[in-house]
Amino acid sequence: MSVSLGNRLNKLSDLGILSRATSEDLTLRRRYKMGQEKQRHVVPSPEGGWDIKKPHAERSSEHFDTKQDAVDRAREISKNIRGELIIHNRDGIISRRDSHGNDPCPPKDKK
Repeated sequence: MSVSLGNRLNKLSDLGILSRATSEDLTLRRRYKMGQEKQRHVVPSPEGGWDIKKPHAERSSEHFDTKQDAVDRAREISKNIRGELIIHNRDGIISRRDSHGNDPCPPKDKK
């Protein structure tokens, strides 16, 4: 029988080994990280051009000369992993978000 991480953390906190606040923090961090694993960002590259990056990554996964080429490739990746595409402007501000997975808040109009 498999015991979930939450149950193991609760047992540790009940024994006084791990505080309840810490176990809740770990659970929240795990959920937050899982959500970010399926994100891809199109960001301006410091050397010029555009990069596709995972959140908090130092290196880019791919580099393109034009923003449109980067967006097209990032959209392909995002659809394959059923994730979220986040497109940034030259100044780093998010200009658009596209969800290609199970959207927890789907649009109300289903046309």
